[in-house]
Amino acid sequence: RSPRGSGAMGGEVTMPASEDRAEHVSLLRWQLEPESARTARVTKQSPVPVTAFLTCAALFFTACVGVLVVGSRPAVPGVVLPLSSLQSRRDASAAGERALMESLRFDERWYDQGNTLDAIKIDHEREGLGGTSQADFPTQAGFEAWRGAPYWQHFREIPVSFNRPAKEMRDEPLVVVGHATDRGDAPLWLSSLRRHALPAATSGEGTWWHGDEDKRMGLKAALITLRGLNEGREEGHERMREDALESGFGGESTRERGTGNDPVVAFTDTADALFACDAREMLLRFEAADADVLISREGDGGAIIGRASKMLELVRDFESFLLEAKTPERGKSLGAGAAWSDFYKSCAPTKDASASAQLYDDRVCLSRYLSERAAAGDARVKRDVRGSLLETVGGADARRETLAAAPCVFHFSDPTTKALMKPMAAKFPGVLV
Repeated sequence: RSPRGSGAMGGEVTMPASEDRAEHVSLLRWQLEPESARTARVTKQSPVPVTAFLTCAALFFTACVGVLVVGSRPAVPGVVLPLSSLQSRRDASAAGERALMESLRFDERWYDQGNTLDAIKIDHEREGLGGTSQADFPTQAGFEAWRGAPYWQHFREIPVSFNRPAKEMRDEPLVVVGHATDRGDAPLWLSSLRRHALPAATSGEGTWWHGDEDKRMGLKAALITLRGLNEGREEGHERMREDALESGFGGESTRERGTGNDPVVAFTDTADALFACDAREMLLRFEAADADVLISREGDGGAIIGRASKMLELVRDFESFLLEAKTPERGKSLGAGAAWSDFYKSCAPTKDASASAQLYDDRVCLSRYLSERAAAGDARVKRDVRGSLLETVGGADARRETLAAAPCVFHFSDPTTKALMKPMAAKFPGVLV
């Protein structure tokens, strides 16, 4: 062979300039490269690539014909990761969640208010109440509308506890409230409280769960307890509200309304909510919303923020829905004391209601409350449509790259999103818990 080729696309192939630089490349590559780069050795080509290419082309053509003729869709193979790779990812995730749970810190002490659990628990056998009907058990004072609810068969009152001494809680301008029969079952919520130094009240510790109505009754018990503490105390609230005004939030309407002794209450589910703000930031954002009650845009009831007096009005509205209940057969008001199962439920469960809402569905009451407030022209009951304070978590939230503009309260509203709590908390260490 001569040392040079006779043309760009034909003729002879040059020998490598040096045996040390010899590379085995295909004839096709040689044809596409500029002449100055052709210092390659031609090797015999294997028929396998060509055969594979022709086979794939034939299969593709067959599939396309199938689509045109019978409307079928060719199967598209998925990406298959090695099993070892998937296992290593799961192991890393599990290790991260274990480390997260081991790092959690909680408020060391909670302060029970009112009677002890032993004093409020009903002993049916000792008290001779074994044959008493559900509707005949009396309620705690102020809860008559809820007579007949399963809770009152077992307890005379709803216990309330604070994560601060009562004398300190009197001055708090914002309090988180949640219902928990066992606070130990809500470690992420507890740790999130501590991370942001949030004052909190829980209802129901030591009792057991009956249904969604327990949460709403528990909220009322906490509100009544806080109201009793806060009578005549204004200094703490005014200090925080001055901060809001100086920061440009809320406007003069805050001062004009004379909020005085009416702390802001952030009611959340304890098993599936996390916080990203401290009390001051929450209050500033609430003032900016210029509302008395703020509900998440999804209206699921798992996170509501409002002034204590207005939150109490919300519960009383729910109670009025129960008291007006009628049976289709008799067409008359049953009122307090009616058997719980006989209520013609204004808060009747929807078809997709959870197992805990088979007698009473809190979301239905909340939806009706919002509709009636709007019909009454109450512009101070609002949805947090921008998610500045409250956010019901979906897939997008779990994929956040930053929490710089995050809401203050994340609510994980169903089992699927609840499974994202640990991964999300681990992704942003030191922010949520």
